[in-house]
Amino acid sequence: MLAPQLKKLRETTTELFHGQIPAWLRERYRNLAGPMLKLWGLLMTNTRMLVLFALLLIAQPIYFFWFELIPLNLLFVYLIFREETMADSMQEVAQKWRDLA
Repeated sequence: MLAPQLKKLRETTTELFHGQIPAWLRERYRNLAGPMLKLWGLLMTNTRMLVLFALLLIAQPIYFFWFELIPLNLLFVYLIFREETMADSMQEVAQKWRDLA
């Protein structure tokens, strides 16, 4: 699995909140994950097709493969890392809640 901390967060929240995630935790997750969703959108097909179209217009389609290999993979690795650190911080918040309860 690419995001083990995210899986661990899901298991912890299911255990602590019995499937009913509180609004404060949902809102915190939404605020942390929102900016990342825009970046995840860059990895979708529309971005690839626009770049491919532009490269075909200038008769350089070979650069599309470099675009796939370098910037998109770097973005993917960055997003996975950021998602893991976000899930880790959310895990700490959930653990603190459990300790207080």
